[in-house]
Amino acid sequence: MKKLPPKQRLFLKEWAIDKNETQAYIRAYKYKGKQARSLGHKLYAKLYTMGFIEPEIQAQEQKAIITADRVLTELARLATCDISLAFDANGNLLDIKDMPEDVRRAIAGIEIEEEKPSIEGAKSATVSRTKKIKFWDKNKSLETIARHLKMLTDKVELSGKLSLENLIAGSMGKKDDEHKA
Repeated sequence: MKKLPPKQRLFLKEWAIDKNETQAYIRAYKYKGKQARSLGHKLYAKLYTMGFIEPEIQAQEQKAIITADRVLTELARLATCDISLAFDANGNLLDIKDMPEDVRRAIAGIEIEEEKPSIEGAKSATVSRTKKIKFWDKNKSLETIARHLKMLTDKVELSGKLSLENLIAGSMGKKDDEHKA
């Protein structure tokens, strides 16, 4: 593939930031004129035709490594996490490093409360420890997955009367308003 001149390479990098051809042109070429939009579009079209845009998009996706599959996998982890895997055979909370990865990813927070002895070094004083574990909302994860799979859809009801005459009159009125502005 052909190498790009420095300014065009800079335009490509700037475009990758916000996918805005006009702003990328302004930033790359330090351009202050009124034709930034058309110049940016023309340069974008040229780079697209030369095959530079698609690899830039793929490179960005690789950097982000956030794909629909990864998001769904993460939601599935949250939705199907088995809390029992966070505990040992005696019912004690495992250390975070000893928990399965799916359980660790589903945890929203762990709270540990300790009580210190009232008199340091006293034999009768014991240290008590309370551990609380909070998981991300399972219902929300299931709902998000269900919406993605189109298992849940929102219904919108409209009521009222609409006639062809009202439609025509309404669109004519808008056109008249546009001409007045």
